[in-house]
Amino acid sequence: MPDSEIRLRKQFVKPKELHAKDATQLTQMRADVDHLARAVNQLTVENRQLRGAL
Repeated sequence: MPDSEIRLRKQFVKPKELHAKDATQLTQMRADVDHLARAVNQLTVENRQLRGAL
């Protein structure tokens, strides 16, 4: 394998690692958004119930 090919292959390792890390973070962030949206919805329901009790 020529040296130039070895260098090119090494250059592609870093972006692939970064892409995998970004994909993992994106998956976690989407899960966080879902959890936060549920919490907001629950708090909205509780807020309406409390306002109705007044």
